[in-house]
Amino acid sequence: MKTKYLFFVIIVTLAQFLFSCTTDDECRTDKTVEVDIAFKQKSLNATTGVYSIVSLSIDSLWVQGLDNDSLIYNNKKSVTSISLPLKKFSQQTDYIFRFNDVTDTLTVLYTTNENYYLSLECGCIAIHNISEVVSTQHFIDSISIINPDVNNTTTTHIQIFN
Repeated sequence: MKTKYLFFVIIVTLAQFLFSCTTDDECRTDKTVEVDIAFKQKSLNATTGVYSIVSLSIDSLWVQGLDNDSLIYNNKKSVTSISLPLKKFSQQTDYIFRFNDVTDTLTVLYTTNENYYLSLECGCIAIHNISEVVSTQHFIDSISIINPDVNNTTTTHIQIFN
């Protein structure tokens, strides 16, 4: 009788160990929510006279969050796009950009900071909806919001034109 009981305890313990070590595929999703910004410029085709939008490579870029001492990008070379974090408990995030020797500020305004539940183990992520983006216009000529929904998928949200 004791042998059957011992065998049963070993089987149950082994089953608990094996099934408790399964991974949660939802945790594999990216939990970082950032706004993706692409640098663009309008280019005139001399033969057709039609403007097209092309990528702009920034020679040297510094980006710092306003009210934050640390640099997000420190003299990054040949930049065509960047990803920046948004404040989780605010509806506005401000950045200081330095393009080579020209400085601009960029303000991203967003209407919602909605928590999206992933799982008990992974927790929540904050998703946002961009309502407006404004900047000083020293280097930046104009700004276009391409996709206002900022979540954990990778897509261009904002285009900055020079």
